Amino acid sequence: MVSFSDVDVFVAIRQDQTTYSKIRSTALDLFVKHGYEEVGLRQIAQAIGIQPGSLYNHIDGKEGLLFSLIFEYDVALIGHLKKSVEPSTLPRDKLEQYVYTYICYGVLNHDLHLLASRERMYLAGVYGERIQSSKNAMSDLLDRIIDDGAALGEFCSKEELLAVIAIESVLNGFVASISGDRQEHWEALSKLACGIVLKMVNK
Repeated sequence: MVSFSDVDVFVAIRQDQTTYSKIRSTALDLFVKHGYEEVGLRQIAQAIGIQPGSLYNHIDGKEGLLFSLIFEYDVALIGHLKKSVEPSTLPRDKLEQYVYTYICYGVLNHDLHLLASRERMYLAGVYGERIQSSKNAMSDLLDRIIDDGAALGEFCSKEELLAVIAIESVLNGFVASISGDRQEHWEALSKLACGIVLKMVNK
């Protein structure tokens, strides 16, 4: 049987989660619009309508907030990328799925993608190490696909590391450009991006 105290606890937790989600969405909006360095916790609190000191009931600080936004995006993206390439056996198919998934997920989470692309440099220490680790996981997956293609003679085996860096730059550029009224064209733009990426690695 549920007691009133149980209900009170549930309501308190739900309210806490609502406040936390408001903090995250507000911070994301402000960080993307003005840049991480230009936004203070006082601005975030003011935009939400709470006292600045109250933020520490929900977050560790501004850097911790930035970390949580980027890290959760990275982890989710990595999960989708791995899942998308698993069914394919040919490296070319895997690379195409990687490109489509990267762009699709980035477009659907456009602000988070922009934040991850532009502001991860401000994370240092343990935060920076964990973010770099998640970034490396994406690069390693892409590198393995290219390496497998090179082993089969499909892709060029020279300068694989540079190819990974170049491909990531191309994909980030495409995602950044697909916003607003361009979102309905993401599939056509993804095909264009895929063609460019394949030309970069084909023999």
